[in-house]
Amino acid sequence: MARGLRKTGQKASFTEMSSKKTFRLFFLMVVVTLLCADALSGADTLAQSQQRGPQGNVLNPYGAPVGAVDENGVVTTPYGSKVGHVDPDGSVYNVSSIFIGKVYPNGDIFNQAGDYLGYVDTDGSVYNVSEFKVGSVQAGGDVFLAGGAARIIFFKSSKGVGSKPRPMPRPR
Repeated sequence: MARGLRKTGQKASFTEMSSKKTFRLFFLMVVVTLLCADALSGADTLAQSQQRGPQGNVLNPYGAPVGAVDENGVVTTPYGSKVGHVDPDGSVYNVSSIFIGKVYPNGDIFNQAGDYLGYVDTDGSVYNVSEFKVGSVQAGGDVFLAGGAARIIFFKSSKGVGSKPRPMPRPR
């Protein structure tokens, strides 16, 4: 029997054809709606794992996040990519775990060659060799974490002033 034809050989009426097409279209729309609803419910998890904008506790002079350092010393970009880490003793390493500097207990920051780059106060303010504030790190008063994050994010270049600061700590 030919498809769409009656036993008598006549074509199906317009109402029969349109009702079949309507049912198929309705069924297709229901399936698509259910699939979209399922996909959107899973999208909540995806949206929660992606941040909407830059985040972090390393801030530029205007207060915008330019990176982050966590309590384990891992330093990341404001979008979460790891760029280095800081050891509890103040040694600073890049993402490839290559030594790139040192932070001392008084907050002084040096590059791997021993050149002075700047310092970090106990409140987290970061200053370069010219005493200009270049940003801040909100690390709960931990100068090693703050200085390490500053070395990686603010002092990307390894060039310093080429001389060591005075041996006595700065007055605070």
